[in-house]
Amino acid sequence: MNIIFEIISILWQTITGILGAFATAIWNNLPEILQLKQIVGYFTPAGVIGLYLGVPTIVVTVAIGLIKRAVKN
Repeated sequence: MNIIFEIISILWQTITGILGAFATAIWNNLPEILQLKQIVGYFTPAGVIGLYLGVPTIVVTVAIGLIKRAVKN
């Protein structure tokens, strides 16, 4: 019975450690996350995809247009 409590204790410590690390990482990077959210708010959805992929927005716009045309036919 003592082994079960030991296993549960180790699992609990692991889970709380991971959650604490995630919370700390988010807390420490919160200003950058909010700034990134503000920057992304200036773009259209195609612009965000282009920014993420590192290509000009026109490339994403043309690709979306071609995909829509191909789906229509």
